[in-house]
Amino acid sequence: GVYGIESHLRKGQLHYRAGLSLGPFRLMSGYCGDLALAQRHLEVLRSIQVRVEAKLGTRFCASVGAGEVEEYLKAALAETPALNGAGAQPTSAKIRFFASIPAKRWIGGALKTPCVKVDDGLEAGLKAWRHLWTARSLVPQLLPKEQLRSSWTQLQQAYAKAWALAGCRSPWRVSE
Repeated sequence: GVYGIESHLRKGQLHYRAGLSLGPFRLMSGYCGDLALAQRHLEVLRSIQVRVEAKLGTRFCASVGAGEVEEYLKAALAETPALNGAGAQPTSAKIRFFASIPAKRWIGGALKTPCVKVDDGLEAGLKAWRHLWTARSLVPQLLPKEQLRSSWTQLQQAYAKAWALAGCRSPWRVSE
């Protein structure tokens, strides 16, 4: 295999997509039937990654505000040029993303926002991430056991609202 490229067998045909992690975000291209094109899509994603990390370093942490992260991601997406004129630009790569928010204390892993397309869902996806990130940042790192349940209820409600903000239905039913 090629690092950063995943393959998927669909109706007897191999399809490929590029993907990489960028702080709390997972950026992915759409699937295509051409490995060389998927590799060019990976170059586009790496170009975005380099641009964001040039601004932030690799310091995606609590000291970096959500607005700052969004600003750099939007700028990197807007500035990423076509590569080699071979159709490997952000729009042709059909870039999608989702964000992960730590929730190990409650569910053993991360909460994820809906996966949205950058070209028509960027704002909604970022709004969902910002909402969930803000809700999670309000929960202290160390909580007494008796407060875990109420903090989880608040986080569940924020999760459901984040999905709604992205125009999606939450995979969980949450009571208000």
